[in-house]
Parts: sequence; C-alpha cells; structure tokens
Amino acid sequence: MLEPGTILTKDSDFEKARNEGCTIEARQRDIKVFGPGKITSYGTHQVTIGEKPLLRTVNQFIVV
Repeated sequence: MLEPGTILTKDSDFEKARNEGCTIEARQRDIKVFGPGKITSYGTHQVTIGEKPLLRTVNQFIVV
C-alpha cells in the first residue's frame, strides 16, 4: 500500500495507486489544484482523476 505523502512519478506508481484505490491530490508548487480523488486513467502526458484530465508535466501527484 502506498503511504500518504508518496509522490507519484513513474507509470508503475500511477498503476499501483490506481489498483490500490489510493486517494490522490494534484499540486503545482505545493498548491492544491485538484482533488482529492481517485485515478481513473493515466498516460504518457496526462492523469485523469475522476473525470478531470491533468497534465503530468506541470502537476505533482501525491497520495493523501
């Protein structure tokens, strides 16, 4: 199980968080921009939390 505070960076991190049903928050420069919510999908360029697609390159995704 991923611990709260874990920063997701690799595809394997996003896969594990999605499979475990972890609650995720998206942040930019330590400011929450979306969430908390669960990852519904992810790809090379974006992560979708609920129905909201978020760019991977400008956001940091953290387990809460």
